[in-house]
Amino acid sequence: MDIYKILSALFIFNTVFSYSQKSTTDKLNLDFEIVENGKPKDWKVFPNKNEKFIEFDNSIVKNGNKAVSLEHKRNKKTSLLSYIPAIHKGKQLKVTAYIKTKGVKHVEFWTRADHNGAYANKYISGTNDWTKFEIMIDLTEPLKYDYFTFGVTLKGKGKVWIDDFELSIDNKNIHHSKKVATLFNQINRLENYSESLIATSSKNEK
Repeated sequence: MDIYKILSALFIFNTVFSYSQKSTTDKLNLDFEIVENGKPKDWKVFPNKNEKFIEFDNSIVKNGNKAVSLEHKRNKKTSLLSYIPAIHKGKQLKVTAYIKTKGVKHVEFWTRADHNGAYANKYISGTNDWTKFEIMIDLTEPLKYDYFTFGVTLKGKGKVWIDDFELSIDNKNIHHSKKVATLFNQINRLENYSESLIATSSKNEK
């Protein structure tokens, strides 16, 4: 990347910072109620090509008007995940979510403290009605973590519905934090700009 691109990236970052301070909502889309371009806002699908396996469900929900579902009819592996900046400190991170399954062999509900941090998960199999699952990470060890990443992974055939994620540190809700939402939006806009910049550079090189 030449100096022009570096300066452009810095300029965009400063613009994003100023804009996000003025236009951020006070909560992240952890209940899947907000849809952008046919996908749940604030969430990513890995690998990207498996986005076709993600759907919104208006009839099978735990709370609100929408839940998100993930279905495989063949042996595939797809993760739906999100993250928040680890700007709140404490002794214990707790992540909860409501999960419903139908004929699954392997569903993993997980969270980790990036990078090289702690990891926690629970496995789910079979057919189950809406159940609230909970996982916790000990934050008292001297870990290096920049983000708390969390999600659900479906391996193999079956269907899983997901609704109402919540995150707390020492029993204090953190995903409604305006500071977290502001920084999250800054990162997302900068990521989107970076991806656009890379795509444009690749086209120019052809």
